[in-house]
Amino acid sequence: MKRKVLFFLAIFMLVTCTPVSIQAQENYVHEYLVESNILVRGKKPPTGTSFVDLSKNDYSYDVEMQYAVYTNSLFSGVTTMEVKVGSINVDKNGMINESKGISVHLMKSGSTLDLPVSISLNGGTAYFSNLDPDAKYYIRFTKLDDTQIYTFTGTITK
Repeated sequence: MKRKVLFFLAIFMLVTCTPVSIQAQENYVHEYLVESNILVRGKKPPTGTSFVDLSKNDYSYDVEMQYAVYTNSLFSGVTTMEVKVGSINVDKNGMINESKGISVHLMKSGSTLDLPVSISLNGGTAYFSNLDPDAKYYIRFTKLDDTQIYTFTGTITK
């Protein structure tokens, strides 16, 4: 009985915990952001009061999306932010229409601020400046609402 409880507890933790790895030596946070009905990481804006201080840590991510995905973390501590997007892989998922790039939106927690920057399928960098270092920000990635699936990686730095 004890083994069954431990097994189910381990499965529950794997399914419900956000996969975040923090390594102090390299000063980065890494998250998987997936837009899915099964895995809800990144499907909604981040909540809570914890945040990544970009003056001390970089943030890297892996994204899989059909329309929109959010970072799981809030960001603070900087007056500038660079969101680097690697080359975007496209799974047409049966679509014959042309694939387009994505938009990277800087969002401010508790505000209607939404600053979008377009990024091509080749990847690129969105630059944001004049940020309030005490405010909390997050990123929203969007694309055309079709059935194509985009995957890419990137980093968020000061």
